[in-house]
Amino acid sequence: MATWMKRASVLGLMAGVGGLLASACADNEQTIFIRQVQAPETECGYTADPSGAAVGIGVLDLALTTEYRAGLLVGNQLVPRANADRPAAETNRVRLTEAEVRVELTTGEEVGSFTVPGTGFIDPGTGSEPSYGMFLSTLVDSASGKVILDKLGGASGTRSSTVGRIVTVVKVFGRTLGGKDVESGEYRFPIEVCYGCLISFPPDANDPTLAKQPNCLKASETGSTLEEPCLAGQDQPVDCRICKARLGAAGATLCEP
Repeated sequence: MATWMKRASVLGLMAGVGGLLASACADNEQTIFIRQVQAPETECGYTADPSGAAVGIGVLDLALTTEYRAGLLVGNQLVPRANADRPAAETNRVRLTEAEVRVELTTGEEVGSFTVPGTGFIDPGTGSEPSYGMFLSTLVDSASGKVILDKLGGASGTRSSTVGRIVTVVKVFGRTLGGKDVESGEYRFPIEVCYGCLISFPPDANDPTLAKQPNCLKASETGSTLEEPCLAGQDQPVDCRICKARLGAAGATLCEP
């Protein structure tokens, strides 16, 4: 074989190997992507519907919890591979497996990073429209929450409307049924951090017969129960009576108006 033909064969083999390696892990955003943080619906469940309510900026009340959890709406842009004329298994369905999360201050300083195992499943898209599935992930773990509490000075025990803001950077990973590893691009989600700002004081919690006014000392009506938010300490107000039940003696002052 001529020398130039040998070189061409080697270069062709290298190009083929390079193509295989390049296709082993799909480029970010071209396969799966995080569209939004989905707001919980009735009974605290999530629906994989892109027209559903989304959370634009989270709120984390470090007086009530040091963790922030979210439902990530993840899209799959891969198109179906199966052909009705030649029946075959659909390989472009995606099984979501884990997320990598990094927690930063607005200065860019990293305060924590961790991996969240999980499950989720997304069918292939239809035409130019992606398909969607849910992946439940922790966006601030307890260790990061405690560091944030210390750095932003919110552990004084007194309520503060705003302590600061953090940014969580999350990336979701999965694998197609055809054995191809896929990953999303980084999704940045801002969270306002406070200490006691989500504690609410409804009028029916006030006992008008007591000298201290206002207060959170009136028990709920006989036979009624207080409705807890889906995730106490994030995004939604928490009744001061629930605050007391959760914090016990530690909430004697914090959970009073």
